[in-house]
Amino acid sequence: MKNTTNNQEKKVFNLQDAINNLLAEDDASILAEIPAVFVDEAWGDDESYESKGRAMLEAYLKGDVDGFCIALTGWSFENILKRAGAIEDYDQTFHQKGRGEK
Repeated sequence: MKNTTNNQEKKVFNLQDAINNLLAEDDASILAEIPAVFVDEAWGDDESYESKGRAMLEAYLKGDVDGFCIALTGWSFENILKRAGAIEDYDQTFHQKGRGEK
């Protein structure tokens, strides 16, 4: 019996590699868009400052970048990068085309 398994390897997204690529590319417009999205999302988040403050401190103590970003914006760092168009939205989190897609 023949093996009918698809031999194509599934591309696995690696956030660290994506960030290293962004730093290597040094695209000023993309780099500027990341904090712009961060600030925009932080302003739009409706959590109380007390709740944000507690979550920020707890995330810092854990070394949790995503927790820190979520505390301030409601979004993980990866999702902030997706919103900024800095990385591909490979799982359609925002139902928009990712970087480099047409």
